[in-house]
Amino acid sequence: PHLDLPADLSPRIRALAQTLCPPRTVRTDAARAERIADYLTDSSLFRYSLTWTPTPGVEPVEDFLFNRREGSCEYFAAAMVLLLRGAGVPARLVNGYRMEEWNELGGYYIVRQNDAHAWAEAYLRPFGWRVYDPTAARAVGLNRPPAARRWWNMLYDTGESFWVNRVLNYTPEDQADLYKGVARAADTVQSLWLYAMVLAGGQSLSLSPGQFARVFDTLKEPVGRVAEWAIALAGVGIGVWLVVWLMVLAFRWLRRGPSDYYRKMERLLARRGRIRARAETPLEFQRRLAGDGWPQMEPVARITAALCRERYAERPLTAEDRRDIESALAQLRRPPRA
Repeated sequence: PHLDLPADLSPRIRALAQTLCPPRTVRTDAARAERIADYLTDSSLFRYSLTWTPTPGVEPVEDFLFNRREGSCEYFAAAMVLLLRGAGVPARLVNGYRMEEWNELGGYYIVRQNDAHAWAEAYLRPFGWRVYDPTAARAVGLNRPPAARRWWNMLYDTGESFWVNRVLNYTPEDQADLYKGVARAADTVQSLWLYAMVLAGGQSLSLSPGQFARVFDTLKEPVGRVAEWAIALAGVGIGVWLVVWLMVLAFRWLRRGPSDYYRKMERLLARRGRIRARAETPLEFQRRLAGDGWPQMEPVARITAALCRERYAERPLTAEDRRDIESALAQLRRPPRA
């Protein structure tokens, strides 16, 4: 079913698939998929756009490939699926969400409704399904806000996430812990109450107004002092935590290591459909990219080598190493060429 094509499919699309992937010269499914992905990601041919006017009477994908040459992710993904199938590669269209906005404060991705996305998957024998996203290289960062607003958004989202996950959406285990804490607090209050009764000279749980006033006067000053100290210590603690947290962020920023750069590389490759499996080592991932014919292997190899040197040879990054890795990342940010 992943090779089926509509009976009324334009012969121009079939012809384009054969032109991009001549059977005599492009013999593997991986090579065919790379040829088609490179063709669609060529910014000199196609442009990403959320607003466009279709040509009346022309099938949308045909209109996208030969007339308009611009469109949203649905057009890029649908065109790639049809071209892959036309070249004999099993393919399917996938809808989901693109993870692009990383929250450095909370340590997670923020996925919004406008991150809805479409991409293609090709079945490459003997590897299985592989992701190809011809839109990611040009659609990423279109709605990226300025730095100050982005940090404010991250701070707000971190607080909202804490409120939702830690306050509103209690699990049964969280509820049990809360109940135990309330029970312990109730026991403490009861003990203090009995102690206060002894101080007031009471003989039972029922206090007269005069005895209650004596309890209040007895406990007012020490309890007030404890509350003042607690509020002061909490304020100092929050202030110290905030300063330390900002210093840690600044230190991490200034002392970025190979692991930080490698994670950046992984995010850049993921936007182009190259995702490292959980069980894959960095070198295995590099070899798989090379086997799939990934055209930007040189910067990938440089960043992977820096990670391995730091991890296994205990060699820290030098200033020259950092400049070289930044240059490699800049190369990866550019769309790959055939």
